[in-house]
Amino acid sequence: IVSSIAVFLGVLFLVISLALNLEPVQVIVFTIGIIVANVPEGLLATVTVSLTLTASRMKDVQVLVKNLEAVETLGSTSIICSDKTGTLTQNKMTVIHAWTANYNAALGPDQIGTFWNTAPEGQTVTNPFVGHDMRNMEPSDPAYVGNQVCADIVQIGGLCSSAKWDVQDKIDRRTGKVITKFLDLPIQQRPAHGDASEQAIMKFAEARSGGKTGSGVETMRSQCPDVKGGTIPFDSKNKWMLSSCYVKDAAGNDKVRCFVKGGADRVWTFVDKVAAVDSEKNLVYRPKAEYDDAFQEVLALMASQGLRLFCFGYFDLPHEISDNKEKLGQGDEVVGSFRNLLKLPPGTEDWGPNSVRQPNYCRQDGPYYREDLSDPATGTHNNGLIFAGILALQDPPRLGVPEAVKTCHEASIHVVMVTGDHPRTGAAIAKNIGILWGKTMEELVTERCMAGQQGLDEAMAKGGLTDQDLERLKATPGVKSNFAADFQKKVQKQIEAEEALKMESEKTITSLAVSGDTVAKWDSERYTQDWYHAFEYVLKKGRCGLVFARTSPIQKLFIVNHFRMANQYLSGIDVEKQAPYGETGDSERIPILVKDEMVTAVTGDGVNDAPALSKARIGICMGIAGTDVTKEAADMILMDDNFASIVRGVKEGRLIFDNLKKSIAYTLSSNIPEISPFVSFIIVGLPTPLSTVLILCIDLGTDMVPAISLAYENPEKDIMKRTPRTAEDNLVTTRLISFSYFQIGVVQALAGFYCYFAVMYSEGYAPAQLPYHNELFGYFLPGGAPFGGFSVTENLEALAKAQTAFFVSIVIVQWADILICKTRRLSLFDQGMKNDQLNFGLFFETTLAAFLVYTPGVQTVFGIKSLKFVYWLPAIPFSFLILIYDETRKWIIRHHDDALDFFRYQKEKGLLKADYETEKFWAGESQDKPPRALEEDPEWTPKEKNLHDRQVTDLDRTATTMEKVARWLDEYSYW
Repeated sequence: IVSSIAVFLGVLFLVISLALNLEPVQVIVFTIGIIVANVPEGLLATVTVSLTLTASRMKDVQVLVKNLEAVETLGSTSIICSDKTGTLTQNKMTVIHAWTANYNAALGPDQIGTFWNTAPEGQTVTNPFVGHDMRNMEPSDPAYVGNQVCADIVQIGGLCSSAKWDVQDKIDRRTGKVITKFLDLPIQQRPAHGDASEQAIMKFAEARSGGKTGSGVETMRSQCPDVKGGTIPFDSKNKWMLSSCYVKDAAGNDKVRCFVKGGADRVWTFVDKVAAVDSEKNLVYRPKAEYDDAFQEVLALMASQGLRLFCFGYFDLPHEISDNKEKLGQGDEVVGSFRNLLKLPPGTEDWGPNSVRQPNYCRQDGPYYREDLSDPATGTHNNGLIFAGILALQDPPRLGVPEAVKTCHEASIHVVMVTGDHPRTGAAIAKNIGILWGKTMEELVTERCMAGQQGLDEAMAKGGLTDQDLERLKATPGVKSNFAADFQKKVQKQIEAEEALKMESEKTITSLAVSGDTVAKWDSERYTQDWYHAFEYVLKKGRCGLVFARTSPIQKLFIVNHFRMANQYLSGIDVEKQAPYGETGDSERIPILVKDEMVTAVTGDGVNDAPALSKARIGICMGIAGTDVTKEAADMILMDDNFASIVRGVKEGRLIFDNLKKSIAYTLSSNIPEISPFVSFIIVGLPTPLSTVLILCIDLGTDMVPAISLAYENPEKDIMKRTPRTAEDNLVTTRLISFSYFQIGVVQALAGFYCYFAVMYSEGYAPAQLPYHNELFGYFLPGGAPFGGFSVTENLEALAKAQTAFFVSIVIVQWADILICKTRRLSLFDQGMKNDQLNFGLFFETTLAAFLVYTPGVQTVFGIKSLKFVYWLPAIPFSFLILIYDETRKWIIRHHDDALDFFRYQKEKGLLKADYETEKFWAGESQDKPPRALEEDPEWTPKEKNLHDRQVTDLDRTATTMEKVARWLDEYSYW
């Protein structure tokens, strides 16, 4: 815009000058002067300084920026799709609880909530976990002795793991002496390699297998070596892993046992039997159906506390397979046997729904498939996975993340969690850190279930329940599962029906935690109603957050793509018949959630996250956990893997944009007082008020340092309380042009002309004499005609003094300009004068102006004459006028919403009072007829009608006027 204006005005004045038959040299000078006056020469230096300072500040907050332009884009971010583990949380997993089929257990060390007894009816068992912190329990603990199921969990945790110890002693680099031995370190502090969850489970097993005196896990692994090729690694899509090892059977012979560990909800689908300990401390296997309800409630309760749950199971291969070590060495028997546990139909090559493809030897009709894994030699009956138990891991939120999320909300930035954890776990963590702050469907179901159970308990406590009462309770949503096994499904269906009718759920369900299985059913190519309803929980007013859980990398890519589709849809013309991407078709009507384009930032660390990071407007990779491929695809790298660093980056991006805009606004304001002298020279015929040389002195001299100093300006206090800027909010907009040119620039031009005429008048030239007596008419030129009764030399000297006064006036009003450009909304008094570079800039431009005006020799070069000090003063009132106008403008912009609310409140208050008085009148409690009562009175007098109209409309008129002023300032003045 600025370049177009500069070129247009330059060409326009070139044509006019040629039409006036000016000298070619003079025409060129005029054209250059116009173009130079319109171009902010200090912008390039300001941009360079801003980016350099930003790079330095980002380094201080542990953010590596691969492309500094990305920081500026980050400042306009509307949505952040963030991973949970390691970004929002500390990635320091700790096993804080365990659960098996036999025992009750308090939820966590703080005894939050309890589980019901899941022992078979008629049996009494001792709970080994109640009152015990699992982190401190030892194998010698009386509560642990004889618990074979607990021993199985420890064994699976040690053997079915990809984590390894980093067995190195701490050595002093200077002396070479050992500072701390590896085994002397507390187990939780011992270094290890692998995923944080894997490390936590390994440390859990280490502490319960003699790890304090030696490496218990390493001993366990040496005693139970892996079967070559018998491992299926953890996959982010399947959420489980399998390891097969040689273990000893009761006779001391080797057999192959396969251990499975993974997400509790995923592994439970493979379970056939549940391992338990009876009252005689014997290990027994019971049907899964006996524990299904208990497992689901335990899963819901633990996950609702934000715990990551791992389910542990195992199965043994028959000896006929275990003894064939040649085939076992290829891993085919193990993989083919586990294939049986999934109970897939013949010809299927998948591990399960939505899972990755596996080799053909996994097919049910393959050579290694076993219909029955029972082993007659030992009497085992392993036709499915045996469930051992659950370990619950806690990963606390990072310090500063809740505050960072709160800052995002204040800045109108929507944070969406995208995690691989269970939906309840993700929702609980999201609530702890502030991403969710409303009720989800699951929470509403739980509340109703608890309410139903409470009603049942109260009725049973009173006694006298009839058969009809029991039947009624069984049909009531919320009754415990032993009365109605599908109570949760009933309650959810009831709530979904209410949602369809826009009843209770519209008010109560304000947050959403959607699973990857659900996302997989949505259209991956088009922006449909499913995606709209999900995004509604982020973008619609009154909704309280969104979590995508149990997602795979490909689903994460779909989420990013559909946020981009939403942007393209928002720019669509016809929401009735317009499909995404501008295709015509009979698409569903999808309401528009937001008006402006949303900039989406996405975090990731794994190789599979690279496509999502590449698709996002801003890709952010983790510096510690991130892979090389992901770092290459990202625009920014968080060296500390901390979500709070993203928020700091957003602040820096907004600061860059703000400071560049302030610098441009400051520089452009002087364009009008620089251009207007040429306009007056051509149109009015005034002697040149400001020479081209002095324009260059302003643009390349006095204005340069102050313009650059704005790059050092501190962020305004409300910088993270504004909404993200829109795509139309460029550095130079019509608002900024209106502010700089037609508001501040006009005042500066008036100041310049006032000083110009004041000096000419003091030199004996009345303002009325000057029009049409300029150089075009042969005056004020060396060798030209004398004017005003003075000689040519005196004419030239007077004009030089007037031009110097015009130059000085611009410097003085630019004092006010630089001060008002320090902030866009806040008052100067709130921002303060803490920018030392800007304070130096004020001193520099004043000193430079004085140097040019009063230094002999320099005056001759620039055509300047010394001025009396009194001629510096006329421009000062204009500076105060600019300051007062701008402070008033900013106050109205800051407070117009509050002012409108106040006036509307007063109006409503007045109307309510009038209604109250009207009711009293018609009830006979008052003899005074209020104006509102006249509405029901057929006989209106003109006086009464006028009184009524004034009462109703006065405050409304004031509010409307205030709104018009505020809207005008917002439209044409807030830049």
